[in-house]
Amino acid sequence: MLLLSICMSLLENYLTLSFPAIFVKEKYPWLKWVFMGILTLTSFYLDTLNYPFLMVVPILILAAFCRLNYKEHFCISLFYIIFIFTILSIVDMFILFIKNFFMSYLGNKIYQSYFIHPIGLIINKVILIFIYYLFIKKRKLFDNFTIKDKQMLMFSLTEIVMYAMITLFLSFVVKENISFMIFLCLILMLTMIFLLFSYQYILLIKANKKVFEEEMKRASQEFNKSYYEDFQKNYDMNKALSHDLKNHITLIYTMLEENQVKEAMDYIQGIYHKIGTFKAVKTEREILNYIIDSKLFNTKELNIRYVIDINNNLDFMDDVDLCILLGNLLDNCIEAVEKVNNRFIELIIDKNNDVVFINLRNTFDLNSLKYENGEYISSKTDCKNHGIGMKNIENIINKYNGNIVIDINEYFNTYIYF
Repeated sequence: MLLLSICMSLLENYLTLSFPAIFVKEKYPWLKWVFMGILTLTSFYLDTLNYPFLMVVPILILAAFCRLNYKEHFCISLFYIIFIFTILSIVDMFILFIKNFFMSYLGNKIYQSYFIHPIGLIINKVILIFIYYLFIKKRKLFDNFTIKDKQMLMFSLTEIVMYAMITLFLSFVVKENISFMIFLCLILMLTMIFLLFSYQYILLIKANKKVFEEEMKRASQEFNKSYYEDFQKNYDMNKALSHDLKNHITLIYTMLEENQVKEAMDYIQGIYHKIGTFKAVKTEREILNYIIDSKLFNTKELNIRYVIDINNNLDFMDDVDLCILLGNLLDNCIEAVEKVNNRFIELIIDKNNDVVFINLRNTFDLNSLKYENGEYISSKTDCKNHGIGMKNIENIINKYNGNIVIDINEYFNTYIYF
């Protein structure tokens, strides 16, 4: 019996600690094995004490695990791990209800107690595995949504209160042996509260997902319009230059005939620049070339120095998302460097082990930034569009389970990891 309890407890704790990894990327996969042992030993020790207020200890252990293993996604990982923990408590409540039901009608015999307890453990774990499988199958429901950390913390606190109510209730049932009908009513009440809470959370997810899809659709339309306008502009320019090709050749020939070599070279360079053969980067992904080239086309006219180092094509990201992400990032960089005399942009896209990263740094005017609520806010007049641009950047990063870190020193540094 003890061996079965230990095995089932290890399985339960492993699945509980693994649950947030369905939704966010874990930092140290091996860490859950360590905390699985800690949580199992702690649970067995607390059971011997039978003191309900010590229920806070497992919550603190789970919070520490989320902080270490899901540092950038602490709030969302804490929510999911307490969510599954609370579900297990509700299942325990139903198992206790069934156990009490059998004991009342069949009598409190030793062999019955030994028979019911292992069945209860097995049913508990089967339900846990089913829930785990269900969430994996419905994973797409939770894609492309963002909930603020404050909202996630409020949901987590609600779950903790629910878990506390269930734990205290279970302790009260064991000690006082309350009547069957009261027990059943309390179980149904707590279950309904939890189901309503879960339903509200799913509604919030769907609402956020709808907003995200609308923003992506609008951003995609804006990009397609911008792409067409740039293409049309370059086409018209090349068409005009081709039409005047005879005049250009005649003028260059005349300059060379009169030994005006410098003037001829300057004239050729002017034509070469206007034709639009500017290439800031050449990768195997055409859309990546277009985004960077189109954004940096006018950098020489603005006296912007740039360094581009692309060793990864971001193949995991679709074209529209790539355009929205890099387009907004480069727009923000170019806008920032225009406000200073020392104009410099550096873009690095590379891969280190299994981590794909985008490092972007640029010179900037410190007075153009304001720090509010833990975020850097642009002081530019078009704040609404800037806010939408940053929101789109964050949405794309969240969609691909990435992280963004902003560091400010002599440069404005943006680090993005996938």
